Order: sequence, then structure tokens, then C-alpha cells
Amino acid sequence: MASQSTTTTTMPKAKNTKPLPLTHTLRDLAFLRASDLDLGTIVPVDKGDEHDDLVEESSEFVREARMALGSHARGEADVQGERVESIRSNMDELVENL
Repeated sequence: MASQSTTTTTMPKAKNTKPLPLTHTLRDLAFLRASDLDLGTIVPVDKGDEHDDLVEESSEFVREARMALGSHARGEADVQGERVESIRSNMDELVENL
């Protein structure tokens, strides 16, 4: 039996990290508000094709999953399985009679 190696990542402990000083954060936010600066114009928004493709793939997955769950709930797989088994039996009988 092979031994499993576990990789642990070292995350900083909560008590080792220092939060941003509230007074500095509030001052910076007040400065941004007073400067009438729209961050949306500075930070580029990447609405590339990759994002659109991922959203489309996700939507397609959800549609397929819903169809599969509905099909399962209606018992369609069992009905199709019975049809396949019936056809297989008929084919076996046909081959035996040849």
C-alpha cells in the first residue's frame, strides 16, 4: 500500500495578521468620495470571450442537469431500457432461427 503524502499550505494565523487601521481606511474612502473619482473608469473591466464562454457552459450544464433529473423522475430511462432489452431479445431469437 502506497503512503499518501499530504501537502499543507501555511496560512497566516488570524492573530498574526494586522487589520487595516479603521481611521486610515475611512480617510481613504472619504478621499475617494470627495475626489468624485469613478473607479470603474480606472480599473479595466475584462468582459472577454472566455467569461462569456464559461457562463454559456455553466448555463448549458444546468439545462442538461435539469433535463436528466426530469427524465429520471419520469422513469424514462427504465422505459428505454425495457425497449432495448425487448429489441435485443428479438434480435437473439432472429439470429437463432437463421
